[in-house]
Amino acid sequence: MEINIPLSGLSTGELKKLIKENKEVLKEKGISLAGAVEKSDLIAALDKAGIQPKVQGFEAIKYKSKLILQYVHNLEYTATFAPLADMGLELRSNNEWASVVQGPESVSRGSVVVAVNGKSVLLQTYTEAIQAMIDAKSSGEAFNITFRRAPWKTGTLWKAARQKSNKQKVSGLGWKKRYFVLAYGMLAYYDKKGGKLKGHYNLDSVTGHQTIVAPAPASVLAAADSAAIMIVKGSDRLIMKSSNAEELMDWAAMLYMAVAHTNGGNTEMYEAEMSRMRLQADREEYQEWMKNAAAKAEADRMQMYVDLAAAEAHAQALRDAEAAKTAEEAAAAESARATIELAEAEKVVSKRRASVSAASARESMLMAATAG
Repeated sequence: MEINIPLSGLSTGELKKLIKENKEVLKEKGISLAGAVEKSDLIAALDKAGIQPKVQGFEAIKYKSKLILQYVHNLEYTATFAPLADMGLELRSNNEWASVVQGPESVSRGSVVVAVNGKSVLLQTYTEAIQAMIDAKSSGEAFNITFRRAPWKTGTLWKAARQKSNKQKVSGLGWKKRYFVLAYGMLAYYDKKGGKLKGHYNLDSVTGHQTIVAPAPASVLAAADSAAIMIVKGSDRLIMKSSNAEELMDWAAMLYMAVAHTNGGNTEMYEAEMSRMRLQADREEYQEWMKNAAAKAEADRMQMYVDLAAAEAHAQALRDAEAAKTAEEAAAAESARATIELAEAEKVVSKRRASVSAASARESMLMAATAG
């Protein structure tokens, strides 16, 4: 079993390591790496040489499961519960994960508790997850619990006879076509779709025996069988194959995830949840920054209006003062003009009085002369 890894999915360090491992191939094909410093340059050189990295066996199954984990949110759903009411959930601890044994119609059996009111509890202890639910229930308000369904898949595979020994080969035992249903932490198989149940395999690990999904080794396969996968728990072994290599890889990865889900997760799931929590924290930090930035922008906008109003009031005061000054100057000018006109008038009056006095004097002199 193998799977190709896209060159773009490798780090710069991994690309350089791949180039070093294929140095002779690149040399034979006349591909120079002179000046190749960017990641895109390294990818272009490897692509031109036709070098395609692969992973095989169990590592291929793990790599495929990581790709599927990118879409694990599609398995998640949220149920709303009334405050102080009985949730109707029966949970059990699977390696610290809170798994649903049974619950209301809105909750699927085999699901695990992911978050309470949007806060992740998947990486917390079982006790902490339960306490988070109790606190939410006691809050007096409706609350939400996010669950993740157990991985599921259906399809036809070839199944070897159920083995109870790791030493026995499947050669000569024959293969039977069966319709498989993976759901609720169990793999069931039927004689056909919608047909009779022929058997099942519980994915739960038991004390002393861990459930493992892996490629079936050549030692237990007939020479004609190129690849197969198996589920092993102690001496109980279930081997399956498919004529389609890609379909077999999909089944292997989904079974690998289902076993991990049923038994409290694995390293890949923990890392995926930690990555998601970091992204959530970054998103919340960004949203807080945006909120603060928006508040500051609003405060700046209001301050701008205040400053504008103050500036307008100041400008109006200057206009009023200028108008008052203009009116005062106009009044002063009018007063000066009136004073000048009055002085001129008084001069005219004085002249007229002088003329009248002179005329009166002449008249008096004439009258006196006439009398003598």
